[in-house]
Amino acid sequence: MPAKGNAGPTQTLVFYFFLRFPAITHPCGIIAIELALDKMLRLAIGAGIALLAALPGPAAAQWAMTCTREYNSSVNLRNGPSRSNRVVASIPNESYVRTLDWVYGGDGMRWYRVEFGGLVGWMRSDYMCR
Repeated sequence: MPAKGNAGPTQTLVFYFFLRFPAITHPCGIIAIELALDKMLRLAIGAGIALLAALPGPAAAQWAMTCTREYNSSVNLRNGPSRSNRVVASIPNESYVRTLDWVYGGDGMRWYRVEFGGLVGWMRSDYMCR
């Protein structure tokens, strides 16, 4: 219950309703409308929370496959989003990696932060296919 002098959202809506429609003044009608407005408010809040939970986050993990021009080659996994960063591992062609995030590197290419075999590193987008 709100403190005296501070109307909650339901009470504010009921007050507004009776300012707009003063002919409905029966006490039972007031209770029914207040309960209906309270239920609508709870449903609206619940729907908003459900909608937010359904939206993917900015780093929602997805799967991709490594792709190279040569069948028996591999893709370098680096410790940063640049060709000048150290190679952490080599991932065989047509291996699945889990993408975690991406940024544009200094070379203007999109680099993905990926996980492969417990290692996390960076790969250029032109070596990935879906």
